[in-house]
Amino acid sequence: MQKNLLIVSLALFLLGTNGVADELEIKLIDESGNSGLVQDSVQGCDDEKEKEDTCSKEPEEVILGKLPTSVQFTDHAEIADLENKLRNVLAELSALKKEKNENLQTIARLNSMIETLSSQKSNYSKKEIVETGIKEIVVETKQRRKRLPIAKEIKVVEEYGDHVVVEVQNGESLSKYAKKYYGNKNKYYKIYKANRDKIPENLEIIIGTHLTIPLN
Repeated sequence: MQKNLLIVSLALFLLGTNGVADELEIKLIDESGNSGLVQDSVQGCDDEKEKEDTCSKEPEEVILGKLPTSVQFTDHAEIADLENKLRNVLAELSALKKEKNENLQTIARLNSMIETLSSQKSNYSKKEIVETGIKEIVVETKQRRKRLPIAKEIKVVEEYGDHVVVEVQNGESLSKYAKKYYGNKNKYYKIYKANRDKIPENLEIIIGTHLTIPLN
């Protein structure tokens, strides 16, 4: 009798173990779709319905993208933090101006906002002036990019047996390069890995940058 009970218990244990294993396997399969290596939800410039964070951008647009989207004026520390962020953006934009004699109006606006934060105006007035200024800069920056012509063909600057070097143009994305050279836009990650020193984790690429595209 005890022997039979032992056999039944062992059988139930094995069945239970297999059930757990099956559940674990299903769980792993279900979660694999969350991998960051698949670009199904990141189309960049290829899909107007998606956010264009991966779309190529002008250097100044990348810098201005660091402007805060909302501002708080509840205490002096928050005002000081906002002023510091504006100064950092201004410094980067001013450094870029040495290479490109542009953005003078934007630089003047940033200087004006920083002066406003240091003034004796009320916090309400400061908030209104700075929020309006940032909004105008963001809108005008996006409008400038829309006026740029979209490249019809990928610009190849160097060709080798195992890779090519392309120059990023307006309207391009890693998805577009992957589609061209691998026949699959979801293989964008091969290009990202080959250019980690030039492409941030958000896959933002800057117009004029030279990217290496592996061919094997």
